[in-house]
Amino acid sequence: MILRIPEILAPAGDFDALVAAVENGADAVYLGGKTFSARAFAGNFDDMEMEKAIKYAHLRSIRIYVTVNILIDNSEMKDVMNYLKRLYDWGVDAVIIQDLGLGFLLGRLLPELNVHGSTQMTVHNAEGAQFLSQMGMDRVVLAREVALDDVPSIKQETAMDLEIFGHGALCISYSGQCLMSSLIGGRSGNRGKCAQPCRMTYALVDEKGRFVGDQEMGNHLLSPRDLNTLELLPLICETGICSLKFEGRMKRPEYVATVIRIYRQALDRFKADPKAFQVFPEELHQLAQIFNRDFTQGHLLGNPGRDLMSYKRPNNRGVRLGRVEEVKEREQLALIKLDEEIRVGDGVEIWVTKGGRQGFFVDKIYHGGVQVKEAGKGETVFINIIGKPKVGDRVFKTHDIRLMDEARTSYLQPRKLIPLHMKISALEGRPIILKGWDDQGNEAAYTSPYLVEKAKKHAADEESVAQQLNRLGGTGFTTGALSFDLEEGMMLPASELNTARRYLVDHITKQRLEKYRYPTVSREEFDKKLKVWIGSRKTNQKGKVLNIAARVAGMEEARAALEAGADVIYLGGETFRSQGSCSLDQMQKMGEFSAQNGREIVCDLPNIFHEKERKQIYHLLDQAAQGKWSGLLVGNVGGISAAKNAGWGKKLYGDIGLNVFNDATIQYLSQNGMSRVTLSLELTFGQIEKLNPGAMEMECVVHGALPMMVSQYCAVGAVLGEKSRENSCTRPCLHRSFGLKDRMNYVFPLEMDQFCRMHAFNPQELCLIEHLDKFFQLGVHWIRIEAKRYRPEAVYQVINTYRRVKEAVLSHTVNQLDLNEMADALKKTSGAAGFTKGHYFRGVL
Repeated sequence: MILRIPEILAPAGDFDALVAAVENGADAVYLGGKTFSARAFAGNFDDMEMEKAIKYAHLRSIRIYVTVNILIDNSEMKDVMNYLKRLYDWGVDAVIIQDLGLGFLLGRLLPELNVHGSTQMTVHNAEGAQFLSQMGMDRVVLAREVALDDVPSIKQETAMDLEIFGHGALCISYSGQCLMSSLIGGRSGNRGKCAQPCRMTYALVDEKGRFVGDQEMGNHLLSPRDLNTLELLPLICETGICSLKFEGRMKRPEYVATVIRIYRQALDRFKADPKAFQVFPEELHQLAQIFNRDFTQGHLLGNPGRDLMSYKRPNNRGVRLGRVEEVKEREQLALIKLDEEIRVGDGVEIWVTKGGRQGFFVDKIYHGGVQVKEAGKGETVFINIIGKPKVGDRVFKTHDIRLMDEARTSYLQPRKLIPLHMKISALEGRPIILKGWDDQGNEAAYTSPYLVEKAKKHAADEESVAQQLNRLGGTGFTTGALSFDLEEGMMLPASELNTARRYLVDHITKQRLEKYRYPTVSREEFDKKLKVWIGSRKTNQKGKVLNIAARVAGMEEARAALEAGADVIYLGGETFRSQGSCSLDQMQKMGEFSAQNGREIVCDLPNIFHEKERKQIYHLLDQAAQGKWSGLLVGNVGGISAAKNAGWGKKLYGDIGLNVFNDATIQYLSQNGMSRVTLSLELTFGQIEKLNPGAMEMECVVHGALPMMVSQYCAVGAVLGEKSRENSCTRPCLHRSFGLKDRMNYVFPLEMDQFCRMHAFNPQELCLIEHLDKFFQLGVHWIRIEAKRYRPEAVYQVINTYRRVKEAVLSHTVNQLDLNEMADALKKTSGAAGFTKGHYFRGVL
């Protein structure tokens, strides 16, 4: 078996974190600019800092990847492409992107630039990797839900480099498919502004709103633990991945320093002797101390169920220090028998019986009545406290001052310097000749205009010359081997030696940086191409047609939709367990029925399909190709490749999951055989108005339950079904409905599909019945009803209502309808907590 030691890819939210990563053993660092980055609230780097960061890293042979991993609006495309041109000119090693349109334009304007597909692209199978490879990308960050066992098969079917996450915070949803923060508060994860509502408290309730959870388990039902793969490194090195990525651009430099140091040392030990590899307890302890929400190995060994989650606490819990054994309220002291050592300056948190948690820094420690600065494990001491803790309350150390000081020293006093070897020759009547070289074979030589002459007072010697040559502070270099050919009694002016030294540093620095440069793309050439692709365009034409599409659950719902006037039915996809299933045979019969009635029925391909589910997907594609299906609806790039692999020859439509946000994405999907795309749920009317789809038909969702997330983790299965790493789920979801109730008493409906993945929906359903004329004016060809959670009666009533309004729009008689009354009737039909207009007016920019 061939082992591959992956690069350590460290995060950096600011320059200190970059230095911390480099000094502690990172092979590469990813960071973001002040704009167009998925961690908008990190410190990030302006242009001057970015250029400096790239030079700093490249001088030390460290790669830099810049995140441009958000969805890009048409109005931003020129600015983002100019930003990417600057990164190209600075020699950035790669950019990490989410937006398909951005990848399309990069392939045409900056084809030599290395591009990595972000985990926001939701690539979780070989088909997804194949799609990005054909697009011209070099690497993909696999979805966190991909198991290690699946990685080799993905690697075998694509030439792309594969990257996985190795440590840090986890998202509960498949990245790129989460609209929870966006729909709740307008802060979009697809725009780098996620507010992390998954870290809030929720109660599991049944269809009647009754609590059915476990009070003792905790109420942070969507908050995962932190990923920790230190003990999985041998397995990871067997998969063939090229890069192990560490989350943490929002974390402090001390966190970056500690985590990267520990993984660097562990990987180096494994590389030196794989058979003898072991993880030391102190390494695990330090990882927990620097930050943890408890640890998990994520989905890398399969679905862990409840073992993925941090139900009781959504933030750092530190390490257990002990329990309160006595309280002296007057002196504000608590007696603790220590499970860990403690020092003045450590941060401590007491989980009090009432009132939550109280955090403070230790400034007093008493042992045996004597005030001390530190105490060891097993000792019983009094420490200062705040508040009113009780005997038995648990105490945790959340800040270890010694660990933090060690980490801080690593980047404030950097030691990772480049040896610069030098040889100096100084003979009377001849110029000073200083030659220098590094360990990469770069070399330079300086010949002074000054001719060496005898000293009148202070003759130079090896010690005085070395003193001048050693002045390399701030250059990234340190003195390596020095050799001298000095004639005794000569005068060597310090200014000449300084000039010679600076010359070597400048020229060897340039040589070390030169290898990172891309082929030159002139400003004139770039601007010319940019104007062609995103130059001035004519305004989108007013619509001529407006058709109704409906996504439904099964046979009866499909019949109801057709009878109500739907022009196209999307059938298949994810089957929700609360509703039963629709067999392939039934779907084929519905295809025949719709064809007889002159309607279109489209096969809805599941958005998520992992290695073990691929056979089902290709079987579905084969059956759909042979039946009366008119087209295929796909919501993931893997689905597009799967259709091509299966020889799909019918129509191909794009679903919500593709995050269609701009003209470039539409154009690229058109070139990949699509004739209709569903626009992103995060676009406003104003943004849609500026889209120029060409021959592509645009579809917008106008009504129904909006998907907020899809997750490999199932709260129902974990809480009620006792699903864990060891235990299988008892499937409490069969023919039942559940929801998550938040602090505002809104209930987010949950559905579990045939693959046991959880889908969460917005409590308020989308309703744009009063604005269908706006879609028509904007040239939208199709309006969609998301009716998958509706029973046949509701399907009929909703679609029939929209059909009536659509016909009024087309006949210019919509003013004769009472749209408010129709909206009220729909509200009664849906049974939702209310209606929302989504982002069509407020947006996420």
